[in-house]
Amino acid sequence: MMRSLIKFGASDENYEQLHFWEHDDEYKNSFITWRRNMAIMYKFCTPASKDLFLDKVVWNKRFAKYVKRGWIYCKESDLDSIRSFLMAHSDVVVKRIDGACGVGVDKYKAADFLSDSEKLQSLVGADSILEEAAVNIEALRKFSPSSLNTLRVVTCIDSYGVPKIIAAAFRMGNGISHTDNIVTGGIACYVDLDSGKIVTDGLNVEGKFFEYHPYSHLKFKGFTIPCWKEARSLALELALEVPEARFVGWDIVLSEKGMDVLEGNIPPGEELTELDMNGKYHKVMAMY
Repeated sequence: MMRSLIKFGASDENYEQLHFWEHDDEYKNSFITWRRNMAIMYKFCTPASKDLFLDKVVWNKRFAKYVKRGWIYCKESDLDSIRSFLMAHSDVVVKRIDGACGVGVDKYKAADFLSDSEKLQSLVGADSILEEAAVNIEALRKFSPSSLNTLRVVTCIDSYGVPKIIAAAFRMGNGISHTDNIVTGGIACYVDLDSGKIVTDGLNVEGKFFEYHPYSHLKFKGFTIPCWKEARSLALELALEVPEARFVGWDIVLSEKGMDVLEGNIPPGEELTELDMNGKYHKVMAMY
């Protein structure tokens, strides 16, 4: 494991997920590892674009036409505005500005705040986003009803300025958590870029495979993501919104309100980009 870190930049999670202990150096050298992912970010994305994607409030405003759920920034909202927002939505999500990887994201009933004046007051001036809880379309909600299940679509703009889709994954919770991030216990599977069909078993961050979802018992392989062509087109459109950010992982929700974009990630997590165990490092670097 230490040798893989030193020679290939693989984190312990990379080592487990990609089963490095089973393979030779040629195999290991084909992957976007943790250190290589960071290096690609600095090559493909300007500092200003990275700052834009890190600031959730600025990002929401910049990509407003793609965000279908209602939201407000608590730090810029008074008590009356927050109360009105809560009265308009039954379920809400509170996201800390400094949160990442599903940490600092909590889901509540709006009534929990409206019935508790102290809890309601705690939102005023908080450095958090209060947003309407998005709801998956039924076909995706069935996998893990407790979580918002999303598509991670990784795009890269090549040296000619043409956006390409590098990888896609379907992420879901474990049936208990309300987040779908695999770092916090979720499960992900790889989506074929042409057909939208799931082509791998589910995988967690420890490298454990699941033929069926442990909660819903739905089989992963063979399921086709609804509206896949539309999701692909949306990802390619998003990639050109800020061309200075050439390597981005987009979190797209197939919601009851239509295609909803949660956020863009710089860099996109290598654990999802390489979910199909088919190393993409040299392919991405050739686009530089």
